[in-house]
Amino acid sequence: MPTIFPKIKKITVHSHAHSYPVYIGHKTVLENMSSVLKPLQLSTHFIVVTSSVISDLYWKKIKMCFPSSVNLERILISDREKDKNLNTVQKIIGNLLALKAHRKSCLVALGGGVIGDITGFVASIYMRGMDFITIPTTLLSQVDSAIGGKCGVNLKEGKNLIGSFYPPKAVFSDISFLKTLPQKHYRSGLAEVIKYALIDCPQLWQLLQKHPSEILKRDPTFLEKIIPLSVQTKKKFIEKDERDFSKRQILNFGHTLGHALEAHDKYRRLTHGEAIAQGMYYATQLSLQKNICRPEAAGQIQGLLKKYGFQKQALPKNISSYIARDKKGDHKNISWVLIEDIGRVQRRPIPLKAF
Repeated sequence: MPTIFPKIKKITVHSHAHSYPVYIGHKTVLENMSSVLKPLQLSTHFIVVTSSVISDLYWKKIKMCFPSSVNLERILISDREKDKNLNTVQKIIGNLLALKAHRKSCLVALGGGVIGDITGFVASIYMRGMDFITIPTTLLSQVDSAIGGKCGVNLKEGKNLIGSFYPPKAVFSDISFLKTLPQKHYRSGLAEVIKYALIDCPQLWQLLQKHPSEILKRDPTFLEKIIPLSVQTKKKFIEKDERDFSKRQILNFGHTLGHALEAHDKYRRLTHGEAIAQGMYYATQLSLQKNICRPEAAGQIQGLLKKYGFQKQALPKNISSYIARDKKGDHKNISWVLIEDIGRVQRRPIPLKAF
């Protein structure tokens, strides 16, 4: 995991479209962003897509991170999951036309997963494709949604049913953003970190087990460990299966039910992480029922989820109709990621009628 500047870690993710760097550090990434941007040879016209809350907190700081020679503009949108839809896409495109954005302009996603997903999707379709970079401001986006090139929007029928595979030119993850993140949303990101530990990262599992207090308190020393480990784990899977046809689907541990719960909730009350935690509880229970998982391992998984504040909840009665809309189903079966042991999982098709 090489460094480019002192106290900045650089992880390169390889994509069929292009490779892109992910820079991770505490109070250092933004300070050096201008220098890092130069060799990327991007546009001199940058358009930041962000929310009013993030803009109020960080706009002055962000402006200082870009070279004085660039033309920097912004578009404000809602960062609520229920507004991650085609109406918001159309609003952004209308703003881009008003700002005279062209194919060589560069979008900047400044915010969490919703901002990143929408901005990446717009970049993939506006004038048939334009560059974008991502500055993720939540733990969830720093460890998960900003990495891998998946972008898209929701329909009322289900999550991320319209989207593209379109990687950014660079990702700038500064841990200092997490200081202002509400605890509910910080914990949402921890659910994805737990997922990485369970599917394929023993080092991350040990950190989560031994240091819950420090991690829940956002100790930068531990964030500088768990964020790169999460990114490295995701990188491993996406580089083997960028378009999500086989091995990358292992990253969906907990997501089959999780996405169904978010759609059932109409993207209002549950955070993504809370829904995924319930999905991991259910997938673990399903693994036990199929005699795939040892009871001891299931107990450890459930214990870790509880340690980070995720309590098991009863499922809605009509959740099966939402599970049936999962993108990885074929109208007869749904592909589930089931756990064999800590760090070892498998994909298995299960008939829809079982739910």
